[in-house]
Amino acid sequence: MIVRRLEGPDVSACLWIVRDNWGEIAADRALEQMYEYFKGGKYAPKFFVAKITETARGVAGFAAYHRSMRMNGAFDLIWLAVDKPCQGSGVGEKLTEHRIAEITKLGGSVVTLVTQKPNYFSRFGFVAGAHYGNDWIEMIKVLKHADME
Repeated sequence: MIVRRLEGPDVSACLWIVRDNWGEIAADRALEQMYEYFKGGKYAPKFFVAKITETARGVAGFAAYHRSMRMNGAFDLIWLAVDKPCQGSGVGEKLTEHRIAEITKLGGSVVTLVTQKPNYFSRFGFVAGAHYGNDWIEMIKVLKHADME
């Protein structure tokens, strides 16, 4: 399995994965964020795909993060979507570890995410914070002392 940046030909496979997991509304949101990714910019999301040659679509999963405007050094994990036949095979773990490593390289101090699967993300050192209802929980991981500048 390799993890690399999202490329144009990967988009349709990623959108199918989102549709399979969460439906059309979520796929529309993913597409809008992918447009922002390709446009670039400091606060544009950074998307990555996990590729396994044996998968029918070629993309086993994808994930993204972006800088938060909350404070300097803060990042948000967004999107972690794994093709159903590949779930449970380590794709999500590889994508999560990759994003945390990328954020660490950028000097990130705090990483947040919102999930309905807090037990999954607690394995990576995230702790639960706010509960938003419908089982949605904000989680945080502190990488180093935060710089509030």
